[in-house]
Amino acid sequence: MKSNNSFVLRFTLLLLVIGIGIGGGILWWQDAVAPVDTRDPSPRIFVVHRGEGVKSIAARLSQERFIRSSTGFFLLVKFMRIERDLEAGDFRLNSAMDARAIAKELTHGILDVWVTTLEGWRVEEIASKLAKDLNIPETEFLKYAREGYMFPDTYFDEVIVLASIVEREGRTDEDRPVIAGILLKRLKADWPLQTDATLQYALGYQVYEKTWWKKVLTNDDKKIASPYNTYLHPNLPPKPIANPGLASIKAVIYPEDSNYWYYLHDPRGSAHYARTIEEHEQNIASYLR
Repeated sequence: MKSNNSFVLRFTLLLLVIGIGIGGGILWWQDAVAPVDTRDPSPRIFVVHRGEGVKSIAARLSQERFIRSSTGFFLLVKFMRIERDLEAGDFRLNSAMDARAIAKELTHGILDVWVTTLEGWRVEEIASKLAKDLNIPETEFLKYAREGYMFPDTYFDEVIVLASIVEREGRTDEDRPVIAGILLKRLKADWPLQTDATLQYALGYQVYEKTWWKKVLTNDDKKIASPYNTYLHPNLPPKPIANPGLASIKAVIYPEDSNYWYYLHDPRGSAHYARTIEEHEQNIASYLR
């Protein structure tokens, strides 16, 4: 009788341990696949790289607080049998998603293709790059693109126009605030800007030099009839001549005050400033002849 009671007790304890284990496992599982923060639905980008394994993906998801448990996510993917369905790409995830929703989302990857364009490029140069790298028709891009507005923010039109000139005229970030200050003073005094960059823009593509920016300008070039010829017209051109960078935009907004009214660049790209036309002509004689 005592032996039977002992067996029943051991069996009961075993069932209790198993029950506690199962119950604990269920609680752990529920916690492991639950959202990290249901109050935070703001999307963030998560990138899955080509050839990346589930363990690596799970570890990074946990590190970036998209999931509670990397082990739980790994087991979930195995249970759902979608390990081979996970794709490389960029995904918009958030901390309010549970692990199952995230796992499903990772089966629909979209790879971004990055194309680098340079500050100071004309819109035609950007169009040519996109056509070459992404097979986007140049005419289609040019139909919708606006020169100078490729930078991801919005500024006053006049600032962008002048910044596009500073982008082409300034060779360094140190030069740009000084040049911006000179050009702003000339505009305020109703002086023509007399910038080579705007004239180069007006002249367009040079077949012989194979460039949009003519390298050697002549006196005849300075006589062409164009609103972009700032040797003849004292105002800003009607639109930007290039895609300005942030440094050029900042230079226009925060120009450097100086006594200079003229500037030039020597063949090495160094800037030389002058307060008077006589000083400027001396710089021309010293550095360009």
